[in-house]
Amino acid sequence: MPNDNKTACIRRKDTPHCMLSTKGCGHIRILALAVMIVFLQSACLFRGKKEAVMPSAPVRVAFLPFNTPEGDEGLRWASMAMPIMMAKISEKAEGMDPVPLWETMRFAIESTGSSRTIDQESAAYVANWLNSEWSVMGSLSQENKDKITLIVDFISPREDEIPFRYTKTIKMDAVDFNIRKAFRQFLNYVSARPMDPKGDGKTSLASLRQLAEVLNGEYGWTVPAQPGEAEEIVSNLIQSDLRLARLLFNPSTYTVLEEK
Repeated sequence: MPNDNKTACIRRKDTPHCMLSTKGCGHIRILALAVMIVFLQSACLFRGKKEAVMPSAPVRVAFLPFNTPEGDEGLRWASMAMPIMMAKISEKAEGMDPVPLWETMRFAIESTGSSRTIDQESAAYVANWLNSEWSVMGSLSQENKDKITLIVDFISPREDEIPFRYTKTIKMDAVDFNIRKAFRQFLNYVSARPMDPKGDGKTSLASLRQLAEVLNGEYGWTVPAQPGEAEEIVSNLIQSDLRLARLLFNPSTYTVLEEK
């Protein structure tokens, strides 16, 4: 058979298909490779955009008193100090919309009865009644005179949502740092807007003791309730942290909050 260089393909005995010449196959391979690269780049761009999508609104959360060991009088005050600290730190968490504590406490008391022990069921109950997406509960227990075990649980009223837990054994003065860390991990878990990495200084748990004891009396968590007896405390708090004052105290009880 005469050699014809113009022939685009040749027949081989072992295949009935037409095969392109080396030059033609090279062009096809380059074209296919270019198409594949474009496709992969488009897929990567699409995937990146999908991961960057954030919720249109902050996650509504209710902060609850923490459990402390029964009979541990030295640590009992921290039960009410923890929701104060979380409310304060949430100012830097734009992805959270905290429920005012004066709304939360009514349902916290209803759900626990005389036991005053928050469990997953009571946390879900509170979230459900407040139309909140999550409740934040937890516990503090003394390991020794220098360290405590901190557990923070994020509980949803929806059965299909998996609770999120943060736990750490730390020094008492590291609670602030670890609550911020727990918030950052939770916001990442629910794909919400991340916390402001700059923070707002450090707040020691011990510095909140007086305010925690006032709130304990205001809502009757472990002592008889005496609402409306904290006028001076509220007035002072308004001067230093108006946002926190509005989260902790009922404006219907303290009219000075409505005037601000």
